[in-house]
Amino acid sequence: MSRLLSYQTMQTGTSQTTGLVEIFHVQTGNSFLLPPLAVIRIGKPSDDDLPDIDISLLPDAEVVSRAHLEIRVQGGNYFIEDVGSSNGTRLNGTKLEPKGRYSLNIGDKISLGEGERVTFIFQNQKSTVSSAPSNSQNTILSTKEPVPMASKLLGIALMLAGIGFITTSIHVSFYSYSSPGIILCIAGIIFLAYGRKNRNLGWVLIGIGIAVIIAGGAVIATTSLFSILVSFALIVAGYQLLNTGKIMNYPIRFS
Repeated sequence: MSRLLSYQTMQTGTSQTTGLVEIFHVQTGNSFLLPPLAVIRIGKPSDDDLPDIDISLLPDAEVVSRAHLEIRVQGGNYFIEDVGSSNGTRLNGTKLEPKGRYSLNIGDKISLGEGERVTFIFQNQKSTVSSAPSNSQNTILSTKEPVPMASKLLGIALMLAGIGFITTSIHVSFYSYSSPGIILCIAGIIFLAYGRKNRNLGWVLIGIGIAVIIAGGAVIATTSLFSILVSFALIVAGYQLLNTGKIMNYPIRFS
């Protein structure tokens, strides 16, 4: 029944498109030319797979799943399908059902995730297109405004300041029976640093190690809520500056 419904959805309201087409990113004004493929995968890269259009470097890309949506080309007609993303896909404001195919026409608005933070317009190719050379059979298209070196340095300084602030304001005592938890944490860090695959195992080991330490009462730590909040704010602000040159989407400019 689901296949029949998808087929019926495909056949209604289709419009044939000729020539080259692209998706225009509303938030940055960049365009991504659709590669000449029958199925075009849009999302973010993983350890084992690369999308045909990589949007991991766009602002607010955290709302986009690694395998988010596909655009299919059949006889000059275009169709869009959410392949089971975490935060969903909207076409002209209407949320798409996962695994269902919908007709895609010139001028349609595609929103990835909630709140229309990552929005594209499906349109004919314009004169200026942001693209990157193809890698094997995949065309990886990524755009990102360069972050000024001053913003990067300030971001690193803020993160170090946050770490230093919390370090000087917290008093921690370790006992000898915390060794198993510490060993697990060290093993997790090694997996993160040197493991090319299954890096999630590193985070799991670190989490188990911390749980073992806390459950055993092996750590006694004292600090103030103010210190935690200030350190967290400094680290978050520094991380945003380092990666985007902005703090809460507000650009920091240096004269």
